Formats: sequence, structure tokens, C-alpha cells
Amino acid sequence: MSDYQDHHRASDREYLTSHTRPKGRKFNKEKERRTGSERKDKNEPVEGSHLFSDELTPFVKEFITKSLENQRHLINTEIQKAETENRKAAATETFISFLMDFIESDRFSQLASRVVSGRKRYATKPPDAKHKKVYKTIAKMRKQNRTYEDIANHLEKEGISTFSGRGKWHAQTIHRLCQHRVYKELL
Repeated sequence: MSDYQDHHRASDREYLTSHTRPKGRKFNKEKERRTGSERKDKNEPVEGSHLFSDELTPFVKEFITKSLENQRHLINTEIQKAETENRKAAATETFISFLMDFIESDRFSQLASRVVSGRKRYATKPPDAKHKKVYKTIAKMRKQNRTYEDIANHLEKEGISTFSGRGKWHAQTIHRLCQHRVYKELL
């Protein structure tokens, strides 16, 4: 046996030894080989193919039908999206037209002048004595390099209530107060 046959499974060796190529022009006991001019017609059905075709025909029909239904659904969805976008564009155009007409009208200029003349600058009220005491405590402890957490714990321990009177002191609250203008003025 050849080296190739020694390294393969027994079933391969049996196949290789049992099937030998025919000698001469015959490839099958009944049929001879065809020459180049005698090629088999490509349109001839393969033996047994009609059975295969009859079994698959309903499945192929169903697949094509489902595919077409799916495509119709996708097309309808895209049409609905386009119609929605057209409605949104029309609504936006109408709104902008209305807004431009309003801006150009006398009512808008009168309203705008009233708003501008009536506007007052927002003023913060000065901190009362209680708030000043808290700000001074925070400033003193920050000069001692104490952390926001330490300051919050100290204020809780001293029983000093928060500015709202509810809740507890937190490091985040102390940090926010340190950024406040009143705190910076006390430094």
C-alpha cells in the first residue's frame, strides 16, 4: 500500500482499494464516454429532480409570498414616515410664518418695550447674622485646611441648622457655599 493509504482510516483504504478507475473508453458498464461534440444537454432534468421540485414548491411559494408581504409592509412604513415628515415641515413653516408676522407687528414692539422697561435687576438680600456666622466658621476652618466633610461634620455636631432649616450638612453643600459671593467677601 502507498504511504497515503497507510495514514488514513480503514474506511478510506477500503474505498480506495474497491474503486478503481475503469480502463479504456468505458466509465460505466453500459455507457461509453462521450466525445466533445456529444455533450449531454444542459437543460435535461436530473433523474428524480421532479420529486424534489414537487416537495419544495409549496415552501418556495410561501417564502416568496412572505417576502413580498414584508416588502409591501416596509414600503408602506417608509411612505408613512415621509408623510409624517411632510406634515412636520408644513407645521414648522406655518409656525415660523406666524412668528415672523407677530414679530413685525406693533403688538410685539409694545410688548417688548414694556418687558424691557419693567425689568429690574435681581438683587440678593444680604446675609443675616446667622448666615454670617456659618460663613465665618467655614472660612476659619478652610484656613486651617480642613476638608468640606470635616466642616459639615463640625456644623452637624454643633447643632447649627442648614439655611433652609431642613436636612443635614453635607460636604457638597459646604463646597457650594465656598463658591458663593458672600463667602468670598468675608475672606
